Amino acid sequence: MLVFAINLQELIGGAMSLVNDVLRLWKERDGKPSMTRLLLFLWAGGTFVLWACLSLRTGELQDLPDAIAAIVATLAAGKAAQRFAERQ
Repeated sequence: MLVFAINLQELIGGAMSLVNDVLRLWKERDGKPSMTRLLLFLWAGGTFVLWACLSLRTGELQDLPDAIAAIVATLAAGKAAQRFAERQ
């Protein structure tokens, strides 16, 4: 029982560390949240989840609409340009 409690505590600690790492990805260096990163994550993650579900449901890889790919690419390019401009 004691071994299980220790392993559970380590598991919870590891999960909390992962959550903190993910939250840190959405923040700028000064600690403020980055809406651009959040939007990029939501669009890219949502697109992947929907694409994967549709592909699994039909049993074949689905095409990704050009408009969706353009939105995700624009968000990624915008974040890269913003980061480059901040370093100047």
